[in-house]
Amino acid sequence: MDAHDWIRGLRLEYWRVAQLRELRVGEQFWIAFFSGPGVTKSCKGHCEAYIERIRGGYRFAAVWTMNWTANARHAHVMTDGYFNLLKGNVVEFQSERDVEAVRSFRLVCRYVAHILRHAKRYGLGALYHGAPYHCHSLWHGEVLLKDGATRFGVEGPVPRGLGAIVDVAIAIGAVPSLSDDTDE
Repeated sequence: MDAHDWIRGLRLEYWRVAQLRELRVGEQFWIAFFSGPGVTKSCKGHCEAYIERIRGGYRFAAVWTMNWTANARHAHVMTDGYFNLLKGNVVEFQSERDVEAVRSFRLVCRYVAHILRHAKRYGLGALYHGAPYHCHSLWHGEVLLKDGATRFGVEGPVPRGLGAIVDVAIAIGAVPSLSDDTDE
């Protein structure tokens, strides 16, 4: 697959391919990290989407547990996969499972792009924080170095992954919470 076509499908700018090539092992390129309305009032929703440089290639991962629409089934997405960025701007996924995971990853990235386009309507206010932070409030397009901070020294987000999905499952009652087990 052409790298520019793939990046464009994620609703990112073409020049992000060059930014991905510049990543060193252990660094992360964040597409988004923020909270929002959850499926219940007791549990906030969560979004994270990032690409991480690993030894031998790249890893992409995304979690979406927000409920921006009336359909609660749209509130749960969790995906990850591996790819290589080859010469000639070719993206090669490492397995068939990774190719299937791209669809879910693209979906989360498109949700993020929609929220960024309509940030004022959602009441998100200023999206970029100037000095001394120099970072996007939704962590869109930010690169975290190996130490977990941006080049300006701002501590970056820590991926929650499956923890965000478990929080939602407990909130909707699909999984019993630890406090439910104390009366046994």
